[in-house]
Amino acid sequence: MATIVWNRIARKYKTRFVNDPLRIYHTESDSITATAAAAGRNAYSYLLGNRIKLTEDIDYLRHSPGGFLRLAANYVRFSLHLGESPADMLASLENFRSRLLCLAAFPLGYGVYARDVMRARRVARRQEGDHRLPRPPRAPGSSGTRIIKR
Repeated sequence: MATIVWNRIARKYKTRFVNDPLRIYHTESDSITATAAAAGRNAYSYLLGNRIKLTEDIDYLRHSPGGFLRLAANYVRFSLHLGESPADMLASLENFRSRLLCLAAFPLGYGVYARDVMRARRVARRQEGDHRLPRPPRAPGSSGTRIIKR
């Protein structure tokens, strides 16, 4: 959330940048930045950050379209983690460009959300002690389809 505060300050006041480290951050194993598997646990924080950036900084879309597409995909992703419907996702954005961008990024956001859910299930199975045998590697150039001859 510090990024949001600093962005709001920078919109109103002149900023100066120093090329020396002023603070060093140490992350713990269960911190918000430690793993992507924590996406569901920290979804509200991520959602809020992405929503604010999509709403307040949308004027910079032409300078970084890929960055804003990623913001929109993550907005969709974390909205889905919180169980929001697509209508609620779009209604909480304040401008048309943000809404349109989220509609365009919906398939990507849904795909990343599905990956998060699969990873969380895999971690849960490992913690429960369900150690399934890994699949054998596919031969190079094969499509993964098996042909059984009779």
